[in-house]
Amino acid sequence: MVPEDSGGDEEDIRHGGGVHKMAAAKKVELVGLAILKRFWQLEYPDWTVEDVHDRPDYFEKGIDLILQPPRGEKPRTVDVKVDTYIGTDPNRRIKGLCNPNSGFTLMETISQLQFNRSKQDDPGWFYTSEADEIHYYYLALLNEARELKPCFTQMRDASESSTSLESIEESLIRSLKVDQDLLLIYDLKDARKWFEEFSQNRTLAYAGAVNPTYVTVSVRIDRRVFCSQGPGRLKGPLFERVKRSLD
Repeated sequence: MVPEDSGGDEEDIRHGGGVHKMAAAKKVELVGLAILKRFWQLEYPDWTVEDVHDRPDYFEKGIDLILQPPRGEKPRTVDVKVDTYIGTDPNRRIKGLCNPNSGFTLMETISQLQFNRSKQDDPGWFYTSEADEIHYYYLALLNEARELKPCFTQMRDASESSTSLESIEESLIRSLKVDQDLLLIYDLKDARKWFEEFSQNRTLAYAGAVNPTYVTVSVRIDRRVFCSQGPGRLKGPLFERVKRSLD
């Protein structure tokens, strides 16, 4: 579940708009999920990390991962968002994989904007997701798309045959060239409450993402403000730790 783009034109990039087309977004999401699953296994070795992103019953709820603590404690359900706007070089742009750091976190408030204003807009994941937490993972990849294509093909074939993806994901992680990454975590209910108060008497910045048949709209929130004044919690760069664990 990844922010999407309007085609990646220069105007959209400069103003921190959406970051991906649907096809590229799905692939980057799979990369992010592979990294995050292993990170949480390292962070909490006695927890169970379950990937449910492609299960219809959880997809409808906006849930990608379930983090299950030991001893029957309440699990955490997670909605993963992957954003490629974390690159260190302001001049480097690899479409769908790496873009300059925007400094924003996006909250999709409208998933389908109705041009006929007599109709009601469909709310975005910020309001519809049933996950406990959002794990917003910034990941700037320096790989070219062709370098990653074989792994994506293997993942697709394994998924269709219900084969384990573990070895394929590990191979994918080893092949990644990461410019920079950062994980932002927040409780979704707390964020909704904070956003309602934050947005009062403020002019908000919005980013539209044009898809073939509809437009999504996200509010852009300064990442530093969200973490210093809101419920955002930063988990520092984690990719190198994950990659070293595979050696």
